[in-house]
Amino acid sequence: MVETTGDVYIERLNEKPESVQNLVAGQSVSMAGEIMDEVRERTVTGDSAVEMIVRSILRRKPREVLPPPSEKIQRRAEFGRLPSDFIQEPKNGQK
Repeated sequence: MVETTGDVYIERLNEKPESVQNLVAGQSVSMAGEIMDEVRERTVTGDSAVEMIVRSILRRKPREVLPPPSEKIQRRAEFGRLPSDFIQEPKNGQK
């Protein structure tokens, strides 16, 4: 019974491979997004730790409130664009 059911599923997947490809592509995009979020979070944490160390070495008081990001950064954040989004790969081997 399990073998028959498995064969039926394999036949269906062979008939419509694009649905499997879409599923895998969607999972890849989702995973890449999660990794980017994690890297950003760790970068902010590391930046904060370095700032605390440098401020203690220079005997400066810790910042109580961070300044707001510039307008340009806020606009980019609204659209979810990063500077790397504007880099275009060469087409057809052109440099």
